[in-house]
Amino acid sequence: MDRIWIWSLIININKMKIPISEIFQSIQWEWRNTWKPSIFIRFWWCNLKCTWCDSKYSWDPSIEKADIMELSEVLDIIRNFESKHIIFTGGEPSLFQKQMLVIQEELRWEEYSYELETNGSKVLDMNLDFEQVNISPKLKSSWNNEYELEILKSDLFNYNYVDLKFVCSNIKDTTETDEYIKKITNYYGFNKIDDIYIMPLWRDDKSQVNNYLVKYCINNAYKYCLRQHLILFWDGKWK
Repeated sequence: MDRIWIWSLIININKMKIPISEIFQSIQWEWRNTWKPSIFIRFWWCNLKCTWCDSKYSWDPSIEKADIMELSEVLDIIRNFESKHIIFTGGEPSLFQKQMLVIQEELRWEEYSYELETNGSKVLDMNLDFEQVNISPKLKSSWNNEYELEILKSDLFNYNYVDLKFVCSNIKDTTETDEYIKKITNYYGFNKIDDIYIMPLWRDDKSQVNNYLVKYCINNAYKYCLRQHLILFWDGKWK
């Protein structure tokens, strides 16, 4: 990529403000990197509005508003943590590709690795560096209008691992999941998707083991994914 263009972008971003919900260090409780110490950069805003979202504070201004930060502030926070693995999440981080690119460019000599958590609704059209891309398409039970998985139009071969996750609770959800997976794999090929995860819809800790979904995973060789962060840290109410 043209370095002059990148530095021009950095200068412009330094003048801009980045809407942040929160930046914190914790453990990745989902996906391939489960148990890995990570820095979470949660952008504030999402183009979808899932009824069961466990982080509504990252897009609903009636709950919490964005913390408008400068790039230098974001970098200072990152560098004060021990972890060298950064997870961009939200909200919807694919809405902030320029910001992610500049953060990566600023940290390029500091041996950070990167992971993306996305709903798949936006094409990745910038040269972003991810060792792991986690795509979580939203089913009709999320009460969003149907949308195209535009991210799959990106060149996913740029990334080491690309996984899918579906939040399900019943046979209707798994039927829709089957349709999604068939459409994706028929069009893009199985070689572009590394793993498929099924996550039970969160209600309480007892609902984390759903016998129907366990059998569904076994029969289809999918991975069962608990919402472990909610089991450990859930305060019993939507934030």
